[in-house]
This record gives sequence, C-alpha cells and structure tokens, in this order.
Amino acid sequence: MDKGWLWLLLGLLLLLAGLGGLWLRKRRPPARRAGGRGQQPAAPPPATAAPAPRVDSTVADAEAQRLAATEALRQARRRKAEAQAQAQAQVVAPRAPLAPRAPPAPPAPAATPIPLPAPRLVPALSPSGPPAKPPAARPLAPPTVLLVDDSKLVRVKTGRLLQQLGWQVLLAEDGLAALSQLEQAVIDLVITDVEMPGLDGFELTRRVRADARWQALPVIMITASDDKHQATARAAGVDLVLGKPYADETLLAQAQRLVGRAAGASGWVKPGDRTPA
Repeated sequence: MDKGWLWLLLGLLLLLAGLGGLWLRKRRPPARRAGGRGQQPAAPPPATAAPAPRVDSTVADAEAQRLAATEALRQARRRKAEAQAQAQAQVVAPRAPLAPRAPPAPPAPAATPIPLPAPRLVPALSPSGPPAKPPAARPLAPPTVLLVDDSKLVRVKTGRLLQQLGWQVLLAEDGLAALSQLEQAVIDLVITDVEMPGLDGFELTRRVRADARWQALPVIMITASDDKHQATARAAGVDLVLGKPYADETLLAQAQRLVGRAAGASGWVKPGDRTPA
C-alpha cells in the first residue's frame, strides 16, 4: 500500500512539472525568422533592458508548483494515515457476540401403544396324561415368639437367647400389652411369667384359650415354684410350666418342640422340609 501511494505522488509531481513547462512555453513570444521576404530582422532588444516581469512570473510559477506539490504530499499523507487507522480499527474491533442458541425442541409425544391380541388359551391335558406334580412348599418366615415379663432384665436376656435360633422376638411387660401384641402380629409361641401387674400369666392364658384364633397357640409359663402353680397353670391351658432356675438349653429345646408341634398341626412347613412328590 505504501509503494502505491509513492508512485501516485511521483506521478502527480511529474504531471505538475509538465503543466508548468507547457505554460511557460506558451507565455514566450515566437521568434521571427531572419531573411524573410520584404521583412527586416527585428532589432535586438537593448542590452540594458531586463525582463523583470518574466522573472517575477517564473518565480511565481515555481512557488505555485512548490505549493501544489506540498499540498499533494500532505493529501497523500493524510489518506495514508486514514487508511492505516481504518485497518487498525478493523483488527482491534471486537467480534460480534454469538447469537444465543435456540431452545431444544420439545420431545415428540409418545406413540400410543397398539393393543396386542389376547393370547389363546392352551387346552389342558387329557386325564390320560401323566399327573402334574404339586409345587414344593416354600419355607415360611422364622417363628415369632411373644415374651411376657415385667422384669426388663429377664426380657432382654431371654430375648437374646431366642434370637440365637434366628427367631423373631416381641416383648410385653404385662398381660394387657401381650394381648395387644397378639392382635397386631402372628405369634407362634408365648412365654409368660406368672406374677405381673394388671393382668397376670394365668388370666392371660385363659383369654388366649377363650379366643378361637389362639386355641392351638403353645404357651410356656416360667415360675419360681412350679409345684405350687402346676395345677392352676394346666387348668388355665398352659402347655409347659418351667421352674426357676432352668438351663438355657432346656428352654430352647422345649420351645423348638412346641413350635414344631404347632407347625405340624396347622400345616406350617419348617425350613428344609419338602412336600412329597
């Protein structure tokens, strides 16, 4: 770009110089030719006469050319500066911000499922075919024992002992709380104390036997004097009276025996048992 401006300036200077020379050539009078027919050569001008006006005109022309050249150079420099400023502005100008992305199109509505035809029923085998084997009985959940005693220490100790068998243990501090537990859960065995505030072990057993839902529910009664309460306990419907002190192995063995008997009577299948094919 700089070389182009220099060539343009040089061309303008040459053009102005040519125009100035042409103008000076027009201002000079044409020379008369000597030896013309009937013409005498013009007398030369006096040596002392000085062409003062022509000198002034030449100086004025030279000054005009100098001013024109200076103005042309100044215009060229101004255009060059403007071009450079415009180029810098284009480089420094910040980019236009990107247009925000359009929100994603909403998902297309789910297609309505096409109803499938109803499956055809396969006719049952004829009676002459082999009989189908009954499905094997599934083992039920572990037995649930209701432990009734007004002593917290006895409830915690005996409950941990029964949990060693993998059984579920529910606790009640008297006979009324035990009846509430019987209404809310399915119980497989009741282990109760004799003397308790509110409702003792004898009355609790009588109410259990009076309800048709719990007539086959096994009940173990633990007492300090088993000989004294033996007859009363059996009359109330207690299955086993266990006197204190007793061995833990004895309680576990008797509990397993009574739960197994009750399960066999009600159709409960213990884990590991299978229905014969």
